[in-house]
Amino acid sequence: MRLQWVDYGWIFLYFAALGFIAILTARRRRKAADEVEDFLLAGRSLTLPLFVATLVATWYGAILGVGEFVYNAGIAEWFAFALPYYIVALLYASVMAVPIRQQPARTIPEQLRRHYGNTAALIGAVLIVVLTLPVSYALSFGLLISVFADLPRWVAIVIGTLFSMGYLVTGGFRAGVWTDVVQFLLMYAGFVLLTIFTFDHFGSPAAMWQLLPETHTHLPGPYSWQFLLVWYIIALQTFVDPGFHQRCAAVRRPEIARKGIRIAVVFWFLFDLMTLSCGLYARAYFPNLSDPLLSYPVLADTVLPVALKGFFIVALLATIMSTLDSYGFISAMTLSYDILPALLRKLRWQISEVALTRAALGVIAAFCIAFALLLPSIVQLIYYSASIAVSGLLLPLLLSYVPERSISPDVAKRVMLMGSVAASVWIGLQKSMGENVPIVHDIEPMLVGLFAAVCTLGYQWLWSQWKG
Repeated sequence: MRLQWVDYGWIFLYFAALGFIAILTARRRRKAADEVEDFLLAGRSLTLPLFVATLVATWYGAILGVGEFVYNAGIAEWFAFALPYYIVALLYASVMAVPIRQQPARTIPEQLRRHYGNTAALIGAVLIVVLTLPVSYALSFGLLISVFADLPRWVAIVIGTLFSMGYLVTGGFRAGVWTDVVQFLLMYAGFVLLTIFTFDHFGSPAAMWQLLPETHTHLPGPYSWQFLLVWYIIALQTFVDPGFHQRCAAVRRPEIARKGIRIAVVFWFLFDLMTLSCGLYARAYFPNLSDPLLSYPVLADTVLPVALKGFFIVALLATIMSTLDSYGFISAMTLSYDILPALLRKLRWQISEVALTRAALGVIAAFCIAFALLLPSIVQLIYYSASIAVSGLLLPLLLSYVPERSISPDVAKRVMLMGSVAASVWIGLQKSMGENVPIVHDIEPMLVGLFAAVCTLGYQWLWSQWKG
């Protein structure tokens, strides 16, 4: 992508704005009555606009992957990568949003601890770190920076990760929320501009539609119906998404969470409409891209004038970094609040929760950079981590909010371990022998993990009935 000095000016202003927000929120945080509550949950004071903005912004960290999906599969992307998540998000709003705010638990592992004990909470905390370690988003940041800047990808990964963790160190969750507000505005403004200029440059959607292959205009696209249906199972990860949990726990009143999620679904639909349209234009008019991950930058380089190219790059950076910092903070919060305290008590070390979370942000940044350099596949990272974590967490977490359906701590631990281990083993089988054994290749690891979790729960129920 060819950028001019004015384009780089947008990028500089973007990073300067994030730094300025970090300074302001750090000053606000020092005045808080409850330092821990303010640092981890912004004092449980999120209003409806703040809740919607931060929830919407954290949804699209894999924006380059969205472009790749549309480029390769056409409209099937929306039916796999968008519609299932709307449905599950609306279910979450109806079932989970209010109870989460009514519970005192700050994190998912704390909710597990209250119902199933310390061991189950520790297992859950490890799975949360697996799910939220933002390696794929650091990779996306590095890939995007390397497109327009003369920097090695590893340098870009280090810069993006350290910067996003840096403003969280100073301002905590409140800094993450306010930077998400800025990034929410930027991501929508960027794609509105790209959509308008794309229509103006290439003409009507009807003409574009005629240039697409049939696999991109009809379902199930280049995939099978089973592939599309599996995404409706994968979308269940929303129920164990700590980003949803943290934001619902941080609202001022419980009903804000329910209403806010429903409003967020409308915003997600509008954003998906733009990303789908732009992705289809990229496929129609650039059918031979060597790397579909770069479909949006290539389209922007063609249709946007000087000055707006840099603004669109900022929009992409904002989309990625809003998830990078959110998941990075959750990973650090889980490490400092749910994993390390027990170890530190044994060592008789005294350290405040805020200081420990700041130290954990450094640890998470180091792990994120290391894994981003070692594991260069964005899609597989998201896919495998979600399969392992969701398989273990989904059933015990949901049942913890239904007292009349509660399970014992021992059963919860077995379900969590069997679900996550089964998914992990299946991933290993797919990597080692999937191409030679069709049944291993065709069945998704999350389905195997959830099946193992359900079977474990069912066996324990039958055993208790027989003993009773």
